[in-house]
Amino acid sequence: MSKEESKVESGVFSVEKALELVEQASKDKRLTVRDDLFEFPVLLDAARICRKRGGRLRLIDTGKFDFFHLEWLGKAGMDFYTGSDRRTDLVKLNYINEACKKSGGTVFYFIKGPLKEDETEAKEDTLSFSDLKDMRRMGIDLHLSSREKAWDLSKLKELAESLKKRCSELVYYHHGKFDKDLIGLASKGVWIHLSGDSLDQDEKDTELFDTLCAAGNAAKRLIFHIENLPDPSLLVFLLKAGAHLLFKNRLFDYRSPYRPIVRAAEKKRLSERAYYLYSMILL
Repeated sequence: MSKEESKVESGVFSVEKALELVEQASKDKRLTVRDDLFEFPVLLDAARICRKRGGRLRLIDTGKFDFFHLEWLGKAGMDFYTGSDRRTDLVKLNYINEACKKSGGTVFYFIKGPLKEDETEAKEDTLSFSDLKDMRRMGIDLHLSSREKAWDLSKLKELAESLKKRCSELVYYHHGKFDKDLIGLASKGVWIHLSGDSLDQDEKDTELFDTLCAAGNAAKRLIFHIENLPDPSLLVFLLKAGAHLLFKNRLFDYRSPYRPIVRAAEKKRLSERAYYLYSMILL
């Protein structure tokens, strides 16, 4: 979390807490808060104050507010973090999205659970693949993970190609071994998060390196989460290829070969729309 970002996730309704939130909004450019911790007027004031200072109120959706309240918050200066476990009504979601866009904001939508098997399946609270395409056309950022459900990469490619002109971001969290087909996805503008352990170091002089060397600008859409430290030369190669490296541990002795790599990685700016809420979490 940056110095200009505050996080509020626990507390009770009180005048003191409300004043504290408004005070934080007057100091911090980005304020992250769950919607069930404060009443609507307090959050509305906080959103307006953040926006006035060139920042955003990042609201985590628990389902507390109806879409009328969320429209007000969107116009005031909210970025909205929700998902398929909270909201599946695309008409109402689009109203919220349009309100956020008016104030320069974004709706970040995380896909949880399975999609409908086909368009005729009668599950009102479940999304279909065509719904995801519609959400992209609306300008809603989609975030998907293979932690609990494997995604067909060809379907993700189809989803990535559903827009002729990109007005929303598609972010994919890949769990498992590095697949060269991911480069094809990245070349379509998809942000791809991977564990550093997904790389087979035994192949670093052959297919893996050849694939990344040929990736060009697509490599800039790859985000590796580094926990178990691989060979430093592999990390240097990934940086030179254009990939982003996020280190779980960034504290190294000044003699460590990893220290200059971490410093170089931190100089690369990662778009806030390339991750859901916090960049360091591999969802």
